[in-house]
Amino acid sequence: MALTIVLGVVLVSYLNPLIGLAQSYRGTGDARARLHELVAENHRLHDRVQSSDEPAVVELEARRQGMVWAGERAYVVRGLSR
Repeated sequence: MALTIVLGVVLVSYLNPLIGLAQSYRGTGDARARLHELVAENHRLHDRVQSSDEPAVVELEARRQGMVWAGERAYVVRGLSR
């Protein structure tokens, strides 16, 4: 009888680490999926940066940042609501 109780206690002591291992394995799968999403987003952003070598894209981004060509006059309009 005592041997059965000791065996039961030993089996219960292995239960918690097994649950932790299963949770870690599941978390690893979730992290791997998130990594693939982030890598795909990185590729999209890299392609977007590479396409910005086109003069029209560069000019549009410069205008968006408030830059003007030499000889142009910059105006600031205040009080407009968006």
